[in-house]
Amino acid sequence: MSDQPEQNEVDKTIRTKEGSQGTTQALKDLASVILSKTNTYTPEEVNYLAHSQEFGKKVDKVQNIAHKSGGGEAPEGTILAMEKALENGADWLDIDLRITKGKSDSEIGTIIISHSPRAEDIDPSSDVKGTIPELTLEQIKKLDAGHNFTKDYKNFPYRGEGLDIPTVEEALAKFPNIRFTMHLLGANEGIEDELVRVIEKYNAYDRVFIAGFSEEPLIKVKELSGGRIKRSAGARETIEFMAAVKRGETPSSVDFDFFTPGGEEAQSRILYEEYGAKLMEIARQKKLPDIDYIVACKKLGVPVYIWNVNDSEEMMLLVALGVEGIYTDYPSRLNELKLQYKGGKADVYIIDGVNKKLIAGVAAKRLDWENRMPTPDDIVAEVREMEFFLNRGGKEATRIGRQLNDFVYDSIRKDNPLIDPRLEEVVSSALLELK
Repeated sequence: MSDQPEQNEVDKTIRTKEGSQGTTQALKDLASVILSKTNTYTPEEVNYLAHSQEFGKKVDKVQNIAHKSGGGEAPEGTILAMEKALENGADWLDIDLRITKGKSDSEIGTIIISHSPRAEDIDPSSDVKGTIPELTLEQIKKLDAGHNFTKDYKNFPYRGEGLDIPTVEEALAKFPNIRFTMHLLGANEGIEDELVRVIEKYNAYDRVFIAGFSEEPLIKVKELSGGRIKRSAGARETIEFMAAVKRGETPSSVDFDFFTPGGEEAQSRILYEEYGAKLMEIARQKKLPDIDYIVACKKLGVPVYIWNVNDSEEMMLLVALGVEGIYTDYPSRLNELKLQYKGGKADVYIIDGVNKKLIAGVAAKRLDWENRMPTPDDIVAEVREMEFFLNRGGKEATRIGRQLNDFVYDSIRKDNPLIDPRLEEVVSSALLELK
């Protein structure tokens, strides 16, 4: 994933058909998100919950995604980094994609893996200079991909070790059973068609999803693949979705398949664009550990993958909240956390000691199931929200406790089954996810 989109990415996202009116609304949405209340756990609550069986189940499930292929532990984006990331417990590999110049004007270039947009950023010692789209694959292969890697800014262990910039084909061929998140970077004319061709060549539809700052290329790749390649939300979609959730207007459906929020600080000559990019960075870093967004995504059946997280305490918070995946430059850190808390240590969560079928039944009642039959995703989301408030305590926890008691009492008093037969199928499906 990118930590700083280039200006053309920001321009492409901010400038829409609606023009300045659309930008003004985006800034208003951003401001509303930043000013909204964040519903999350405190560090003390996370430490308390971390010893529960429920936390152990969540940490087992969370996907360890190696950001830039684990660029904190080996030269980012290289085959060596990918190998080390997998050795260190990564479940997925994240790679940044750009396209080179073709051998001729009529020939499409090659998709390579590089976060850096210029040759001199990758290897300042090389005679090869220029932006990636200006260079051929042959020129880019001359660069030393290990030149800049260091952990202490004194030692550079991979300089001159023969590491080169890999192509996306080389990565897919080298790791035929590994899942990839592919981030489209920069202005890459023709990259969408070429990427679909490569993914089809390796029949990698089921193990690739694409992400990026701008929606347009993500939408195009998904359309070109006939919907077989799944995509994340772009920056504008992220803003609109977060604002809608905080207004209590969660959409009934979304166009994106994964919620992997993008948006970072970038420089711009236009004040409102620079301001908007900075606000997006604040929203991503400070507002996303929030149960409201996670519950909203669960209702939609949309997995939540948060990036980029290198701090163990922040990783634990995200696990406690129930995200499906965490991007990190240091997959070994997340792996250590997963091993440490695997399985949980005790019944600490209030919800641990309560029959999950009972909880699912109350969740369905809270969703007014007799007027609208909920989906399994609806019930899972409602249970996770109930769990959050039960563990935090307070008035909402008391209300949920009463609902649990009333639900059992009514079932006994009326001599009815705990779960109405009409709900059995949907509750059973939800329970499979809640195990």
